[in-house]
Amino acid sequence: MDMDNPAHVPINIKQQESKKKECCNHNHQHQHNHQHEHHHHHQHSYNPFANVPKEMKVFIWYAILNGDYAMQIFMQLPMMAQGYYFYILIYQTLLTPIYKINGFLNQVLPDNILRKLFGGLSIYYFIVHGLILYLNYETYPELNYILYIIYAILFTYFILILCPAGQFKQADFKELLDTQPELFTLSKMNRNICVLCSIPKVVRSQHCLYCQKCIIRWEFHSMQLNTCIGVFNYPFLVMYIFFWTFYCFTILRQFTLVERIQEKSYFDLLIIVINVHQFYYFGQQYLLCLLRISYNITPQELGQWRRYSYLWANERGMFGNPFDKGFLYNWISFLKPLFTSKGDGNWATNKYINVSDIPNHPLGTKAQQMIDQQIQQLRKMEKDLIKRQAADDEQEGLLNQ
Repeated sequence: MDMDNPAHVPINIKQQESKKKECCNHNHQHQHNHQHEHHHHHQHSYNPFANVPKEMKVFIWYAILNGDYAMQIFMQLPMMAQGYYFYILIYQTLLTPIYKINGFLNQVLPDNILRKLFGGLSIYYFIVHGLILYLNYETYPELNYILYIIYAILFTYFILILCPAGQFKQADFKELLDTQPELFTLSKMNRNICVLCSIPKVVRSQHCLYCQKCIIRWEFHSMQLNTCIGVFNYPFLVMYIFFWTFYCFTILRQFTLVERIQEKSYFDLLIIVINVHQFYYFGQQYLLCLLRISYNITPQELGQWRRYSYLWANERGMFGNPFDKGFLYNWISFLKPLFTSKGDGNWATNKYINVSDIPNHPLGTKAQQMIDQQIQQLRKMEKDLIKRQAADDEQEGLLNQ
């Protein structure tokens, strides 16, 4: 030990022990912090939205509201699967004659308001609930209150079937016909043209097989109303479903009062069961409508988004909705066609033919190139399959000879 070296500083044994304790305390504290962070992270890992991208949250909410998760749990319970299939069998048995009547009326009635009025299922709902009100006219303590809800349902119902969904016509593409006449070359392989209507396929539009029309921002075809739901009548559909949900809730409230329960009527029990089912159905549809409006997406896009190149966020085919620009903007774009026909976010006026037409799309023309490559691969596979079948048939013929 060099005692004469001025840089040398003698270390006491107690100092070494204190440093060792400090080091141990530091390691223990670091380990404790690490365990705390791990525990904190472990707590947050139970969040179903923790590791989900922002764009994919709409699918989780849709699965929750649609009852997919609840149905998976429900089907695991004993005898519940058999009960559910029995319920579906009874439901289809009751609705089959109604669908046959609707199909007959759609063939007999002309394509006007009569077909929508008598060809849908809603008219049967009105008849059933009208009979219920007539049979229980004296038992409603707040009948006037319920009648106001019925008036609101009828008002929105007639506006809904009278308001057009929004149809594209040849006159809407007159300027496009002059500038790009090659788009109107009819061919089955030309995906930008509707073969049945002979007009360009606009992004988010769809040809309805029931109405035989190309609808602007097509949502779905309602069998209850026997009409398409599009950009113009979708707000009235939301109001219509809301009033039905409120009506079923009011009926349940009236039939579950203490005075009604004490009467022990089997007819009241039947009304409660029917309205519970209707309240669940209309309430679920109302929440799903609010979800789709908030994320600016259609049912067709939710179910089959991989078919549409404008919903691809990158070249790997990940989901990305270019029209989802926030909660407030989505609701503004939902209500804008009712008040004005101007603006890029107005689905009544814009005509996005290709992905490259959509402003600020992450892929642009790359998505169309990827689709073309996939179609070429499918054509090549189809040709190879035809050649193999021809070779197999030829070989089988030689063997038979």
